[in-house]
Amino acid sequence: MINAADIAKKRAIDMASTLIGNSVNSLATEVEPHTSSQIEISTNEVSIWDDFDREVKGLQPKTTPRSKAITEIGAYLDDALSPRNAAMTPLDWWRNNRHLYPTFFKLFVKRGNFLATSVPYERIFSKAGYIVSERRTWLTSEKVRQLFFWPIFINCLKL
Repeated sequence: MINAADIAKKRAIDMASTLIGNSVNSLATEVEPHTSSQIEISTNEVSIWDDFDREVKGLQPKTTPRSKAITEIGAYLDDALSPRNAAMTPLDWWRNNRHLYPTFFKLFVKRGNFLATSVPYERIFSKAGYIVSERRTWLTSEKVRQLFFWPIFINCLKL
C-alpha cells in the first residue's frame, strides 16, 4: 500500500532529478569546445596521467540525474534527527547543511516559502466579506468573482 510518505519521496526525487538535469544541461551548453590548437598541444604532450585518467574514466559509474536525486534523498532520510532548538529555524538548518544536500537546498529555497503570518489571508477574507454584504446580496457569484479578483489581477500586472 502506498502511503503519503512514499508519494512525497517520489515527488521530491522527481523534482530533484529535474533540477539536476536542468543544471547539467545548462553546464553542457556553457562549456566551450576545444580548439584545434588545444587538441594538438595535448596530443603532443606525454603525460604520466593519461593512462591513469583513461582507467579512472572507465571505472567511474555512469550516473543519471534520477540516480543522483535518489542518492541524495537517501542520505537525507538516513541522517540523524536534529534536536529541536528554538534558535534553529528550518532555514538555518538548510543553510548549515546545504553542502550535504545541494539539490534539496535549492528546492527548499524555491519551494519552502511559507508565510509566518495569516494577515494577508485575513485581508482577503475581510475584503470578500465587504463585497458580499447584506446590501449587495443581489450580486451573482460571477459578479462577486469579478469584483474580488479583478483588483488582484491588476496589482499583479503592475509588478
